[in-house]
Amino acid sequence: RSEITTQSYGKSFYNVCVTDCGCSEMTLYSIPGPVTLLPPLLTVAMAILTRQVLLSLVCGIYTAAFLLGAYNPVTAFTETFSNYLVLPFLDPGKAAVVVFSCLMAGLIEMLERWVECLPNGTRG
Repeated sequence: RSEITTQSYGKSFYNVCVTDCGCSEMTLYSIPGPVTLLPPLLTVAMAILTRQVLLSLVCGIYTAAFLLGAYNPVTAFTETFSNYLVLPFLDPGKAAVVVFSCLMAGLIEMLERWVECLPNGTRG
């Protein structure tokens, strides 16, 4: 096990040598710690302000992909849809979690509409 630490942010190049395997060059991209809070904060703020949860989640995923993709908007766009929105549905375990979550959201929506139809005296 080895550990690589860097003192600077941005793109860093490393030459890694492993015994009996040879050497290879590796490029790492480092993101400052406080910046990593941006995607979840943006997601929560958008969800509260717009009341559009799915749009807010997609924007949060895009922001995270933007940070991971070395601040490249085109890479972030392609990674958002290919790796983070489509790829999880190809794994049956992850797809089952998404389907279950959607079913629960539908059930909650149905219950909210049912409560709205109740006479005023029976609401808790």
